[in-house]
Amino acid sequence: MTIQKNWATRLLGIAFLWQAATSLISNAVFADPLMAEGNMAQTMLNLAANAGHVHIAVLMETMTAVGIILLGTMLYHFLKSTNEPIARFGFAMYVFEAVVLFAKQILLLMVFKTGQMYMATGGAELLPLGEVFGFAKTYAGQLNMLIFGLGAIAFYSLLVKSRIIPRWMSIYGLATVPLILIFVPLMNYGVEVPFWVLAPYVPFEFVTGTVILVRGIKRTIL
Repeated sequence: MTIQKNWATRLLGIAFLWQAATSLISNAVFADPLMAEGNMAQTMLNLAANAGHVHIAVLMETMTAVGIILLGTMLYHFLKSTNEPIARFGFAMYVFEAVVLFAKQILLLMVFKTGQMYMATGGAELLPLGEVFGFAKTYAGQLNMLIFGLGAIAFYSLLVKSRIIPRWMSIYGLATVPLILIFVPLMNYGVEVPFWVLAPYVPFEFVTGTVILVRGIKRTIL
């Protein structure tokens, strides 16, 4: 084993940080505060009154989708020699996740546009349309988390086996990603999940990306 630190390892580290940071900023700062749980009329009005927030959220999540594809590409590059079928599956899931995430942003814009019309006219007939778009957006979010979890488990299991990053980090990621896979979709069905249940996974991508950027990765020299 020797330490490899070049443009490819830097790109892997950047991809981890890029998609984690843009997703966190989009949801925590711009999108989620506008959602009035169980009140679509208020959600539509909130979105319509905060066009700047909506467009920034969509831009950030679109950047997240690009980051996910980049991360999947780089993980496949480094892990295909460990087990190519599993790496290929992980890559396919990451691309699928990015596509669903982009579709979710289109649905958010549809709720936003419906909200603008509702704000302008007060037409009660627009509420069912907003509900449909909102339900589809929520479902896309649930599907997104399911696909992410499957892809992450595939890649993280290969990280454990390959040992290209410290093994404890790979095991930590593999152990905590099921929390996201299971509990985030449950939250979308109205189940109250305390943040501390999900918190263990949150630092993984940030720490992993930083470690890769600073230290590089370990590779076997044949």
